Amino acid sequence: MYTDQQLAYARIIVAEGVRQGITKRGQIIGLATSLVECRLRMLANRADPETLNYPHEGLGKDSKSSGLFQQQPPWWGTVAERMNPTASARMFFEALARLDYNGPRSAGWYAQQVQRSDYPERYDEHMAEASALYDLLATPTQEGAVLVPENPITRTQLSPNRHSGGRDVDWLAIHTQQARSSAANLANFLGNSANQVSYNAIADERETVLIVPYDQNPWAASNANSRADHFCFAGSFAEWTREQWLDPGKDADGVNQDLMMWRGAAWLAERSIARDIPLVYVGKAGVDAGIRGVVGHVDFGAWGGGHTDPGPNFPWDVLIDRARAIVAGQPLTKGFLMALSDEEQKRVLDAADRVNGVVRSRVAPEGVEVDPANFPHGGAAVLDALDGAFIVEKLGNLQRTLDGLPAAIAAAIKDGK
Repeated sequence: MYTDQQLAYARIIVAEGVRQGITKRGQIIGLATSLVECRLRMLANRADPETLNYPHEGLGKDSKSSGLFQQQPPWWGTVAERMNPTASARMFFEALARLDYNGPRSAGWYAQQVQRSDYPERYDEHMAEASALYDLLATPTQEGAVLVPENPITRTQLSPNRHSGGRDVDWLAIHTQQARSSAANLANFLGNSANQVSYNAIADERETVLIVPYDQNPWAASNANSRADHFCFAGSFAEWTREQWLDPGKDADGVNQDLMMWRGAAWLAERSIARDIPLVYVGKAGVDAGIRGVVGHVDFGAWGGGHTDPGPNFPWDVLIDRARAIVAGQPLTKGFLMALSDEEQKRVLDAADRVNGVVRSRVAPEGVEVDPANFPHGGAAVLDALDGAFIVEKLGNLQRTLDGLPAAIAAAIKDGK
């Protein structure tokens, strides 16, 4: 009934309502308003050309209205705020909170007092749908519900390069390492106090490592250290092309970037829920305007040390779409499973689940450098969708058909005993 993107916007609206202390009725009014105005789509408007510079799913034609709530200048903030789901929801709820919206009048009447539409009756007509959507988001057992992702961290290796101070986190920041490396090697580098650099977490295709606890500040982006949770892709380069960032094979660089991107998406999903930060790339304009969301190191500008990573070709759309899918509990329709139907994906992941106990029971010998094909994550991590992808990649030239996959996984594990 709803796309992943629509569900993501709906969650952002509800989350902003919760943050402002808006009651359930008010949150449903917010959902109904966005359903009426744009069917939960981010709309730009040619009559306000600057809106075209921001991510959008379509064009509106109502005067200069734009965004999820079809807000117009000069009454509704800046273009950056109108085209950002969190900021536009904030403005809507601030206006709604000035009304007695829990009073005796119909819910749609209060929506109309905020929006001043030429078609006031439409808000009440959509309250039943908005209420059902709210219930969908709030009930974990239903398809498309908000599910809190499991902790993506596979191990901890704390760096001394950190300080307490204050934390006022508005962004989830992505970095590149600018060196050929692995998460294990990068963690060792960050553990040297002489190097004076660190991140909250790092990842390659094999593991995701916690480096600095989230209540402390890493040394990642100069004056922006305290304003973001910082994540670095180990062994990555800002010069990579989009194709390199999404490459599922281990070519000359020895990195499965596609799987590494899934690990980044899992981290982003968990941090988005933990920090209540929307999964929307806001860029430099968002940083300058104080709009919460996902950013790159480059977006902090001189404030963050003047770096350029993660580079002009970084696939923000793919990373954020994957994170949204993880949060929403949707089928993993991209990456290594993109050629399969939803039912085929389920069968593949079910096959991986059946060998979960075997993989988890085979802990790597202490002090021995092990082949991750035989001991994924050192034998300590739970086999999840990411590990399923990892195993499929390691099978190489073995039979890849769906019917033969469970047997191939079992054979690969047996060979490693």
